[in-house]
Amino acid sequence: MRTPLTAMLGYIELILENEVVKAQMREYLGIVHVETKRLKGLVNNFLDMQRLKNKQRYYCFEALEVRQLLEEAATLFAAASKKHRIRVAAASDLLIVTGDEKCLRQVLINLLSNALKYSPCGGEIEIGARQEGSQVTIWVKDEGTGIPAEALDKIFDRFYRVDNTDHRTTNGTGLGLALVQEIVSLHRGKVRVESLFGAGSTFFVSLPKDQGEPLGRSRNLQVSW
Repeated sequence: MRTPLTAMLGYIELILENEVVKAQMREYLGIVHVETKRLKGLVNNFLDMQRLKNKQRYYCFEALEVRQLLEEAATLFAAASKKHRIRVAAASDLLIVTGDEKCLRQVLINLLSNALKYSPCGGEIEIGARQEGSQVTIWVKDEGTGIPAEALDKIFDRFYRVDNTDHRTTNGTGLGLALVQEIVSLHRGKVRVESLFGAGSTFFVSLPKDQGEPLGRSRNLQVSW
């Protein structure tokens, strides 16, 4: 939290203590705006993480169509960058999982956001799903910078950020993937990553397949797994 706050205070003090022309004022306020949004995202992710860990909210578990979730997430990010192409690759048959829609949507948003962030040169991002036995596996694949082998077992830790030159240019908080892991664990699922440094990454989320409850039937509960 100190990093964005330091930037915000620095530029605000610069504006207050100096004569600043209009063009510079817009530039400085633009930086303050970016850092404010970064701080807001950090606080929101941290609070969501604490609520999950302390089981301080109720969840609505219901049967959800996976392809619909993927298409909604892809549409949300389709206009985010002209350099990226987002492709949905889900089986044509109905893939249904039981889960909290808001939580699973956040998983997809976090993974897609990471895919765009760590693909600074653009390329294709594939978001897909398939059935594997009693599991439904969802994946997000990018053609970005990849992850060094020594970092693969740490990237789901809270506040961990990959330490290399390319990634230092991004504004990650180090909480997005940790939050993904917490949500997936809440759904009795697993998350993993395959990556080749310099050649992209694929994140996999495996969730139990819905066991036949009618689509739309929900159960409100406070989870204590």
